[in-house]
Amino acid sequence: MSFDRNYMRVGRSGLRVLLLACLTGLISSACSAQVDAKVSLGGSACRQVTVPVAQWTPANRDADPAIGYQVREELAFRVPSSGSELYFAAVTAAGYVHALGPYSREKFAIGIHNSAPAREIKPEDWSVAKPLTRSDTQVLWEGIIGADDNRSATYLGKQFAKSGEHLALAIASANDRWLAVFSYDGKQGVSTPGSPGVPGRSKDPDHGVLYADVYNVATGSKVIALSGSFQNRTAPDWFLTSAFLEDRYFFFNTTDRAGFVMGVRQFLICELPPTPR
Repeated sequence: MSFDRNYMRVGRSGLRVLLLACLTGLISSACSAQVDAKVSLGGSACRQVTVPVAQWTPANRDADPAIGYQVREELAFRVPSSGSELYFAAVTAAGYVHALGPYSREKFAIGIHNSAPAREIKPEDWSVAKPLTRSDTQVLWEGIIGADDNRSATYLGKQFAKSGEHLALAIASANDRWLAVFSYDGKQGVSTPGSPGVPGRSKDPDHGVLYADVYNVATGSKVIALSGSFQNRTAPDWFLTSAFLEDRYFFFNTTDRAGFVMGVRQFLICELPPTPR
């Protein structure tokens, strides 16, 4: 059995072509990828966040405009020393940090337990806040050609049930306190391996319903369950941008296709229950 690595490489180059099509309006339907996510368990600890800028800009005001702002597919999060807010900013792509600065000029604060819009914060607020370590360690990946995805996820000798028909992958928090199990419903195709110059084909469909279930690893109890219809990107594409922020928060990207290329534009953030240390 082998991973469909060539498929993944071709997907990245195809993303650049798609971005051009989105910006020129040539293929509007290809730019409408999104997840209509709903939280069915733990909803009181989760909220949807919309980034209030159309495009991130570099922190370095002297940056060459010709470079533009190169954004990674993720956000950085920090917490202030007091209060219940959470800060976030876009992360500069590797290779551009020296010229553009490590984070975007725009930095925002949100409250987890309210639906108030994100508000912009000062650079000094960001600089003194505590960074939250991002953890997206894959402990299970069903992108293997021929893999059986009709099963529960196994981690540290325990079984964690999937909600969807097909198991996709699972990620663990840095201290193994939490496990996110990702699955989906949808009609699969036939996976074929790629070779140099010939793209492989993924078994994963580009539309269906996806699921994310977050478990307490020690007790096996489920604390967060979300689901939503997706289109124009495979379910694993959405799962691969998810992460735990230490053992405190779970992040799930729900942005559209154009937003994904230019940086995260919309996401779900959930506060995890305290666990014994």
